[in-house]
Parts: sequence; structure tokens; C-alpha cells
Amino acid sequence: MVGYKLGTEFAGGVKTDKTEYTYGETITVTVTPTATDTIVPQTFALTPPAAEQIALFIGETQMTEPQAAPIGTELTFTVNTKDTALKIGKHTITAKYIGGANSIDCVGTVTVTLNAKLIISTTALDFTKTADEGGWSATATVEDNGYHWEGDAANGYTLTLGNLNLTAGIPIILPDADVGIVLKGKTTLNAEMAGIYCTGTASGHTVTISGDGSLSTTSENNKGINIVQNLSITGGTLDMKGRTGGIYSNGDIEISGGTVTAASTDYASIASNGTITISGGTVNADSTNNVGIHAIEAVKISGGSVTAKGGLTAILGRTGITLTGMRITNPAGAAVGDSVNDAPSKAIMLNGKDVLDVTMGEIKLEFKGEGTEASPYEISTAKELADLAAAVNNGKADYISAHYKLTADIDLSGIPSWTPIGTYVIGNAEATKPFKGTFDGNGKTIRNLKINAPSAI
Repeated sequence: MVGYKLGTEFAGGVKTDKTEYTYGETITVTVTPTATDTIVPQTFALTPPAAEQIALFIGETQMTEPQAAPIGTELTFTVNTKDTALKIGKHTITAKYIGGANSIDCVGTVTVTLNAKLIISTTALDFTKTADEGGWSATATVEDNGYHWEGDAANGYTLTLGNLNLTAGIPIILPDADVGIVLKGKTTLNAEMAGIYCTGTASGHTVTISGDGSLSTTSENNKGINIVQNLSITGGTLDMKGRTGGIYSNGDIEISGGTVTAASTDYASIASNGTITISGGTVNADSTNNVGIHAIEAVKISGGSVTAKGGLTAILGRTGITLTGMRITNPAGAAVGDSVNDAPSKAIMLNGKDVLDVTMGEIKLEFKGEGTEASPYEISTAKELADLAAAVNNGKADYISAHYKLTADIDLSGIPSWTPIGTYVIGNAEATKPFKGTFDGNGKTIRNLKINAPSAI
């Protein structure tokens, strides 16, 4: 049986008193169903729940009892975020109107963001103690307490941080174990000593920092992070400030993602008693009077964006620095060389002197061609030729043995000192990276090539 009904809409949409809430608050939603001029043919009958009623849903979950909804009447619903156990994050609230004798179904939505409460505390979180010993709360949640701690020594622990502001001598003390720190909100640590601290036997455990939240520390007399474990940073936004260092690990440090800013005055901003490996993310290290990035063993950089500044030198790896697929853009012409301060350590050098401010990023090549004998990479500009040199000299395997063809004359007068394609270091096979491909000059000319080197090449 065919019938006709009036169209229905929510005049003004679905409204909330605000768009962001703190866990524990009540979300207030108002809707006004109104008739439209549209006549809609219907070939089916409406079924329960009940005609001319409205209820709120999140996904398929009903969040409120339905209310009678006379056309033209504003209704108010409340959703208690704690009673309904809503998770932190974004939620889409759907108001569903069930049509009646003279109206059709209507659906409207509004999106809200639920944030964890900001917890302000002057009590340190000491996870080397048990909950019964008062180091932390066994029932703590990110929503109510700004953090959550779980796990065991055998399988590792997870510390989830929300919106937390801690002021203490050492705000967070970790056990010597594997610990995953998940950043979900904005955590601020104000410390007299270290912001996050662990001492122990350097038994090979790892602290891993991940998530999409932020962590910032300010240490008056120590370091932002000072741990005995290895440190792995895969995500999050970190801002570490300390008089004696931003980040220190007695093991290795690996950075593969996130944004890491470290600043210090008297000692290295990012320091490791082992090896520092950077393969992704954005890293900014600034030490007023010392070294930006300092490893007792090697510094290995193969990805991401890295900026380092130091009063003594920007980057120092005592057993060497390895740059793979990276180009130093500031200062132009800088290279890895023997440190004049602490031979045989390695540092970033320019004309035999330590570089105090260096910026580098991944080499991204956009050559035409495929690098094969049938379809060689095409070189037509000074930049492309310099890209080739940077790729080979920094060990990008895909380009060392490829085929190239010069397709235009190139003038290098704008480059004060040309960096040769391929390197050879006497007695150092690891640092030697010769060009093993083919280069077809194709009858073209490269002009005004100048090499200004402190030693013979």
C-alpha cells in the first residue's frame, strides 16, 4: 500500500553545548525535529521502537532512553561520559528520530572529542615500588589519574600517559625492565633532577616511547630522560630540556619516528653510552656548551630529518659516523671527518674544522629513467649531478651500480667546491664507496668544475 508522509529534519542540526569535554563531564545535546515541505512516498509501515521518539546512539550502542519528540519541540539529552565508560578520543553522536503518522525517520550527527582530565600532582610515580608500597595506584586510569601502569618484570611493562602535569624531584622512576611508554595526551614533567629516571645493571632492557601524544620535561640539574636501558623512540612529540642533557641512555638509542627536541647547556643534548641510530622522524638537538648528538660508540643516520648544534661540535661518534642516504644541507660542503678535538673520534667537519651547526635530510632522487642499461637515469642539471654524488658517497646501493646518461650541458660555476662521485679512504674499506656504474657522457659537456680540498684526492 502506497502512502505519503511529510519530510522531517533537525532544524539547526544536532547541537552540543561545546565540542570538547573532560572525562567525567556531562555532554548536553539538543535537537529540534521539524517538518519539511517534501512529500515522500512510502511503501512500508514503520516499526518499533516507538513512533515520534528520539534516542542517541554512538555507533550501534544506544546511549539514552528515547524521548517523545513532538514536531517543533526542542529536546535535551545528557550522556554521562564516566557512567557510559566512553573512551578517550573522538565520538560521533547520532540522534535517531522514528517517524510517526505524519513524519518520516530522521538521523543527525554531531562529533565531540573526549579528553582525559588534566591531573596536576606533586607526587612522583615510583614504579620500582609495588602499588601496596605506595609508589603508584593499581587502579589508576588515564581518564581519572592521567596514567595507567600494567605488566610484569618477565613480560615487560606498559605505562600509558594522558594529560598529566607532575612536579617532583624525579617525577617518574622506572624499574630496570622492558617498558613501553605510550603517549596519549599531553604530559609535562617538571623536575629538579631527571624527568624520567632508571638506574640498574644495564641488562639489555629497552624503554620504547610511542603514541601520538606529547611528553615534555624540564630538569633543573640533570637530564630530561636518564635511563640505564636502551631507548627506542617510534612516535610522539618529545621536548626534553635539562642542564646536563636532554636525553641520555646507558645503552643504545634508536629513533625511527616522532618529533624529538633535546636541549642542554653543559653536556650533550642526546647522548648514548653505546650507538645512536636515527632512521626516521624529526630530530633537533642543541647543546649550548657541548655536543648536540654524542655516542660513545657510533652515530648512524639513514633517514628522517636531523638538525644538531653544539658549542664544541654538532655530532660526535667516537668510533665513527655513518651517513647512509643523507645529504648535509647546512653548511653546504660539510662532510664526515676526523675530529680535531678528540682523535680518533669522528665528527662533522668542514675545511678541517668542527661544524657547530648542521642540518641533514634524506636524499630523495627524482631522475628520469630506470637506471638500467636500456633505460639509464638521465642527468641534465647541476642539482641532479650533485644528487648522484650524494647518493653514491652516502652508500645508497640502488644508485652505486646504476647506469646514467648525460642529456644536457651542465655549468657547475655555482658550486664553489665540487664533491666527487665516489669516495676512497686509504685503509678504511667501510668509508670507501666507489662508483661502480656506467656514465655515458653522450657528447655533452660539464664546465667550470672546481675542487677545493684541504688534502689530496
